[in-house]
Amino acid sequence: MKICAKCGNTLDDIATFCPECGEINMQSIQPLAASHNSSAAIAAFVMAIVSFANFINPVSAIIAVFSIAFAIAGIVNTGKGKAKGRTLAVSALIISVVTLVIMTIIAVFVTHWVQDIIENVSPTLTEISNAYNSIMDEIEKITEAKDEFSIEIPFFRF
Repeated sequence: MKICAKCGNTLDDIATFCPECGEINMQSIQPLAASHNSSAAIAAFVMAIVSFANFINPVSAIIAVFSIAFAIAGIVNTGKGKAKGRTLAVSALIISVVTLVIMTIIAVFVTHWVQDIIENVSPTLTEISNAYNSIMDEIEKITEAKDEFSIEIPFFRF
C-alpha cells in the first residue's frame, strides 16, 4: 500500500492517482521502456528467407540487397544488447550475405560453363556446316552427271 503525497490517503499499489484529491501517483507510473522497433528486422528476415529460397532467380539478388539494408537498419534501431529484433536482424544479414555469395558462385560457374559449351559447340557446328555443304556439292555433281549419262538398251532406257 502507498500513501498519497498530497492528502495522505492510502492508495493501492497499482493506483495511478489518488481517489480523494486526484493527485497523480508518480511512483506507479513506469517510464516507457526504450522502444526497440523491430519492424525493419522482421522485414529484413522475411526478405532474406525469400531471396534464399529463390536464389536461382536473379531478382533475388535485389531482394537480398534490400534485406541487407533493412537488416542494418534493424540492428541500428534495436540498439545494443539483447533487444527484441536484434537477433532477427543479424540473422537476416547473415542469410542475405550467404545468399549473395551463393548467387555469385553460381553466376561465375554458369558463365564459365556456357562459355565452354559455346567454345566446344562452335567448331562442331562449323564441321557440320562444312559436311552439309560437301554433301550438297556431291549431290549436285551426281545430278549433273546423271543428266549427261544415259545407256540405251533396246526396250530399256536408264
